[in-house]
Amino acid sequence: MEPVELRAIISDLSSRLSDARQFLDIEGKEAELVELRNQASEPGLWDDQD
Repeated sequence: MEPVELRAIISDLSSRLSDARQFLDIEGKEAELVELRNQASEPGLWDDQD
């Protein structure tokens, strides 16, 4: 393959990856994960038995 072809393939894959990250809302899920980890580390999380 020629370098020009490889650049085109890489560009296409980069664009597709960006679209997939946006569709899957990766950044939103990462922020939600941070929040859930913070909540899970609170000392009294398991104290409420109801």
